[in-house]
Amino acid sequence: MGIIKNDGSFVSYGASAETIAIKKPYLDLALFINGKNSQDTVAFIGDSLRAELVWRNNLSVAARNATVAVKIKGKTVDEKSISVSNGSYRTFDKTLVWNSSSLPQLASIEPGETGRAQFSFKILDPLPIKGSNDKNFVIGIDGSIDARTVSESMKNAKIHSELEKEIKKIGRASCRERV
Repeated sequence: MGIIKNDGSFVSYGASAETIAIKKPYLDLALFINGKNSQDTVAFIGDSLRAELVWRNNLSVAARNATVAVKIKGKTVDEKSISVSNGSYRTFDKTLVWNSSSLPQLASIEPGETGRAQFSFKILDPLPIKGSNDKNFVIGIDGSIDARTVSESMKNAKIHSELEKEIKKIGRASCRERV
């Protein structure tokens, strides 16, 4: 903070600096749709989408008893087509769930270890268009992973990570864009 004098020189009245440290999340999550981890995912009417949620333990200790959850939001998802590998689908809240009972590797995720959960679904054909407000369809996918540690330093700490992804463009296959 200060002033600039008429001769162009700067006179400082005070200065301050802060250091910001950016750390990796304890459990890192990524979502791949049809093999791509892109922010701009494009889907078309009737398409089948394969999704893979990938996690990595960035801690120096194991993460125990992890639970992975994925919520699929949007009017264009064909709910009857949702398929979960080694997990379950709760229809009442449209959430896919994996835990150590369905996916044994979630019982203990060692430091640096990665894992994956897979699911798939289809886009409705035809789209549920009932009025002029039914446009600009979007599918939202929210994922999370929760676990605990059992180390001396972290004392059974709860670990949580989450991600959000949108499939923004949904149109006719005859209008396919290059991705």
